[in-house]
Amino acid sequence: NNPKGGIGYAAEFQSSALPYITSSIAPAASSGCIRIDFPKITRFIAVTNNESAGAYLRIGYTRNGVLLSNYFKLNGGQTLNTELRVTSIYLAGDASTANLHFVLV
Repeated sequence: NNPKGGIGYAAEFQSSALPYITSSIAPAASSGCIRIDFPKITRFIAVTNNESAGAYLRIGYTRNGVLLSNYFKLNGGQTLNTELRVTSIYLAGDASTANLHFVLV
């Protein structure tokens, strides 16, 4: 009766994460968004907005979410640390902010 892998197997959710890092530029939401695909499912995500205060970065799980109204808003100089199990995320500058520099770990 050894446990099998899957949703009820706790060790899969306690495993260490594989390192992944990127530094990119996000376009303004009025121009679209960028999608970051991870090589494996994530355990946690840390996103840092490298711009000055007042330059907002949108972070979401779908393209429509980021471009419409279902996203996290990260001010310049702030970092979002969250435990998420996702395979991709979407990023865009707020409607009035273009070409935001960010770091994703």
